[in-house]
Amino acid sequence: MPSPEAQNIDYEKELNLQQYKAVTAEDGPSLVLAGAGSGKTRVLTYRAAYLLERGIAPHLMILLTFTQRAAAEMLNRVNSLLGEESKEIWGGTFHHIGNRFLRKYARYVNYLSNFTIIDREDCKTLTTECIKELSIDIKSTKFPKADILIEILSLAQNCLIPVEQVIKDRYPFLRNNMKEITSVLELYDAKKKKQNIMDFDDLLTYWNKLLDIPEVNTSITNKFKYILVDEYQDTNKLQLDIIYKMNSTHKNIMVVGDEVQSIYSFRGAEYRNIIDFTIKYPDAKVFKLETNYRSSPQVLSFANEIVKNTEDVFKKRLISTKKDGDRPMIVSTEDSYQQAEFVCQQIFEFLNKGIKLKQIAILYRAHFQSMELEMSLLKCKMPYIIRSGVRFFERAHIKDIISHLKFIANPTDELAFKRIVKLLDGIGESNAQKIWKKISETNNECVKDAPFIPKKSLTSWNSFCKLLETLKENDRPADMIDKITDAGYIEYLHYTYTDYMDRENDIKQLAQHALQYESTDDFLSEILLKEPATNEEIDIPKHKEEANALTLSTVHRAKGLEWDVVFIISMADGLFPISKAYENDEQYEEERRLFYVATTRAKMHLVLTYPMTTTRNYMITNVLQPSPFLQELNKTVYQKFSLPKRESQYGYNTDSYY
Repeated sequence: MPSPEAQNIDYEKELNLQQYKAVTAEDGPSLVLAGAGSGKTRVLTYRAAYLLERGIAPHLMILLTFTQRAAAEMLNRVNSLLGEESKEIWGGTFHHIGNRFLRKYARYVNYLSNFTIIDREDCKTLTTECIKELSIDIKSTKFPKADILIEILSLAQNCLIPVEQVIKDRYPFLRNNMKEITSVLELYDAKKKKQNIMDFDDLLTYWNKLLDIPEVNTSITNKFKYILVDEYQDTNKLQLDIIYKMNSTHKNIMVVGDEVQSIYSFRGAEYRNIIDFTIKYPDAKVFKLETNYRSSPQVLSFANEIVKNTEDVFKKRLISTKKDGDRPMIVSTEDSYQQAEFVCQQIFEFLNKGIKLKQIAILYRAHFQSMELEMSLLKCKMPYIIRSGVRFFERAHIKDIISHLKFIANPTDELAFKRIVKLLDGIGESNAQKIWKKISETNNECVKDAPFIPKKSLTSWNSFCKLLETLKENDRPADMIDKITDAGYIEYLHYTYTDYMDRENDIKQLAQHALQYESTDDFLSEILLKEPATNEEIDIPKHKEEANALTLSTVHRAKGLEWDVVFIISMADGLFPISKAYENDEQYEEERRLFYVATTRAKMHLVLTYPMTTTRNYMITNVLQPSPFLQELNKTVYQKFSLPKRESQYGYNTDSYY
């Protein structure tokens, strides 16, 4: 039993009415629809405490989360309420719990209980070994890198679909490699079993298989009488299958989630899982948490407008407990450069009002939309942290492109040369060094059919020499970038990175930015001088969580976080929602949910901006339309402003902002 000093929680006092009903629900299946900022963690915590107070032994409960941090937070809260005994609750991520079961029942799936778990890097190494062992000619077949093969297998496992289906849906350009890919993945699986090792996806796959074995199923499902699941809207088909099987005996399950915050379909999350819960369990009790403790009434009015027309079978409307604030602002700018300048000016305004920099975030749909923004932030020496990856000009693919330009501008740049030559087939660090030494002896001339080039690399070397000759003929950086991508770099992205589309968009954005420059020297000087050599130059502390720095992030990476001030930039049609979203209704609706998630990160101030124009080549300027998500909103929930055109494209014209 709980310690005496921790007993007798006054649930009616501690919880609002919505939370109280969910926490004290009778046994059976329960669906808790927890709107943004409505206290879902509190509900799960108090539900566990309530069950313990009812006399349910902690080892009969299992809490499934998506991060160890979330599990630890919830269990620590239960422990603070009811004492040490609560530590016996089985709590953790799906993978953590799967590992615990497999340690006990591994023999049923032909593993030893002392199996080891390999990380992503080990997976890549093992997959590469399989490719070599099967003697697959990577050069002639344009075979994908290990990262992509691992991603294909992961999606197949988590979505419970064949590898062939993943390739057809996600990687259609690999259809000609189907047979070889299947062979590699089969060998990869065989090697794991032989070596008694599992990757992270295996922990779920084999847990699911355990539950198909009657003897094991009975042992496990009889033991766990109560199942609590966090972030249910993010479960994939494999996790759903596990949950249903785990709940097959006692049927005391509570799942907590929000269908309008389902935004991870790209990694297998199934939006319909939460909607179909009441179909699987017709007798399920449904509780709605609509009281929001995070955002102002004005921010919530805006957010509620976004999802009013969604396929939301559990209609919810968030209600704020906060004081009134300003209505969100929608601001149209001349282009992405003025957008960046305006955001910087507004940040200074908020700083003058006493809001700390670390309480401000700038969110965007995709990485490439941050480029002009980063340049403006560096220009005004404003410290920032990027949650969505490395800085724009530090990204590998951007550095690859820039290295081509640097070598053309300066043929003695050894670092630039070795970086780009290592992109060629069969050339690593050692060969790159040897090649550099040879061409240095010939005044840095890249000669076709050079005798010092490995035979397996000769074809790609000759193409590389031809590209360099082409680049020397034109000094306009935008043209040069186009020629680099046309010469096979985009294809290289496809076979190298799982997020190849995002990287391709980054390069397009770089090329668009380069349109402003007539010479490569000017372009390189501008972008390289804007990128500081060290973080210390812009005063970012080593411990990011302690930094008083602005946050830049994609919306996906911002989920679960909150700030006093949130900017959402590039709210133009084709940018948010992205153009690809128009391919089908499901993708389009997920973009709408993503927009909803972005807006509900704001506590008090929400500012949305969109550029009205973008330049696609030297002569044509395309007019952008505001996002359809903005056009659907009731005009009473926001303030609308349009910035006047600037006199100059460069520098701040502060008169435009006041």
